[in-house]
Amino acid sequence: MFDRVFERLEQKPLLENPNFQIDYELKADHFFRFNSVEKDGRIRMMFEIAIDRLTFWLDRTNEIPEWSIEFIKEKKDEVERELKLLYESEVLVEYKGNRTRIILLDKSGVKLRRFSYYEGLSINWFSSTTRKKYKPYFEI
Repeated sequence: MFDRVFERLEQKPLLENPNFQIDYELKADHFFRFNSVEKDGRIRMMFEIAIDRLTFWLDRTNEIPEWSIEFIKEKKDEVERELKLLYESEVLVEYKGNRTRIILLDKSGVKLRRFSYYEGLSINWFSSTTRKKYKPYFEI
């Protein structure tokens, strides 16, 4: 699935792609963790491919997005579209207290997707909002 998406984005297949490194300490027959190679202006990303799910960690968020293998099998085209968006979109990250929002933007700045992540139970009303904008993971 990744290789099909990467091919559409004119990138090398996942296992040959210099933008990702396998975490060999956690590698198993049924589990792979990939870490993004750090690059200025690009969001930090990690993802796991397991026997039962595909899970991403973006910036300081956990499990956003996450799909079960059953969902991927049923909605393969939809998941591939979402992966393509994730890698070709600009990313705006908003921090406010314990909340992190990941917003995928098209080239015109139009919001395509928004993911919210909360860590803990504190109230964010009095926290200031900070933003950081990242280039597309794969700039085309």
